[in-house]
Amino acid sequence: VNRTLHLKEPPADAWDRFTPLVQGNIVHDTLRSHYETGEPVADAFQAAFARHCEKEQIPAGYRTEAIRLDLLTSVEKFVDRFDAAGEGSSLFEQPFELKLDSDVCVTGRIDRLHVDGQGRALVLDYKYKSKNRMKDMSGEYEQGLVVQGGLYLLAARKLLPQAETVGMLYCGCKRSLEYFGWLLHPYWPQGRNTCSP
Repeated sequence: VNRTLHLKEPPADAWDRFTPLVQGNIVHDTLRSHYETGEPVADAFQAAFARHCEKEQIPAGYRTEAIRLDLLTSVEKFVDRFDAAGEGSSLFEQPFELKLDSDVCVTGRIDRLHVDGQGRALVLDYKYKSKNRMKDMSGEYEQGLVVQGGLYLLAARKLLPQAETVGMLYCGCKRSLEYFGWLLHPYWPQGRNTCSP
């Protein structure tokens, strides 16, 4: 029906609009603005929060304020403890396109692609997920059920052919910091485990 009549889904009820996707988008926008421009975290968060609340027509109220405080605390803790390998430069929200064969083309966007002073590229993907959910994701990778990491590593090699692509880390930032992923070199303190090429 939606394709034939070009109808859209009705908007969610007012108190159901603050979905995990909206919360994750606020976190992503805040981190991008902070790391890209140096804007203070609180200011970047306030702007992103206001923008998304207006876009999604999220009403003010106790639930909205509770989520706002939880998001802000999580983002501030993340930035306070997070160091993307120190020196170097980063690309943020970097779009990519991978042609896997003649019929399949995959597009996406890398949250952060960091190249350190020695020309080593590290893919960072932010997840506004709890510690338990990050563990679930890690298990899904071990079972071979998820392909995002591999696609992002292929994209990093294509985007930065002159750099040595040395790893991919998922960075969970909901209430606590959680990491998992793959690193060829133990040069990054949070990347506890290394792997073979």
